[in-house]
Amino acid sequence: MKLTVVRYASSTDSTLGMLLIDGVFECYTLEDEHRDVKKMHETRIDAGTYKLQLRTHGRHHTDYLQKYGADWHYGMLQVMNVPKFTDILIHIGNTDDDTSGCLLVGDEVNNNAIQSGKVKNSTQAYVRMYPKVANALISGEEVTITYLDNVPISKNLTSGSPTVIPHIEQGQPKVVNTTKLNFREVPKGPLLGVLNENTQVIVKQTKMGWSKVMVEGWLSDRFLR
Repeated sequence: MKLTVVRYASSTDSTLGMLLIDGVFECYTLEDEHRDVKKMHETRIDAGTYKLQLRTHGRHHTDYLQKYGADWHYGMLQVMNVPKFTDILIHIGNTDDDTSGCLLVGDEVNNNAIQSGKVKNSTQAYVRMYPKVANALISGEEVTITYLDNVPISKNLTSGSPTVIPHIEQGQPKVVNTTKLNFREVPKGPLLGVLNENTQVIVKQTKMGWSKVMVEGWLSDRFLR
């Protein structure tokens, strides 16, 4: 499993980002600000790729174990071997006052260019995200997290190959450019099927990074009802 933090907005007191799991958007993130020289409790970690492990000691682990129970909480998600930092975790919080280099998650975010950075609905985002990552670790899967600084382009985040974000317009013909692409009823909604690579589609509507498409092709009448 590969997690990616795309840092898109840095201010004097916070860094806002997006967390992706295997290339799919999961939630927003908040960290401390960038500093050339580390200041305790006020500095984000350097960009790079790190391994994640479960940490079964410390205050956060004790608190979360009591709050969620041993059948749900298996340990804190810890970012390992971070230069100049120790005890870097992914946890619940709202502002830079709640973190000392750790990664906070949330389902809503403000604009830290005009006010102090803040993520909201942090518990909601954490409860949704945590089991995905923890279960992968428990199963023995290697889990990494990559922090990217101020990325102005989209990336194929599983291969690291950058591609310019396409400008999508209604009525445009497009071609699927990945091996298997999930086809959903609504953005992030129920799965309807899978489109194969090179499938041609027509864009009917665009919305927040999603496109509603029409697929034209022929099917055998034997399999229609």
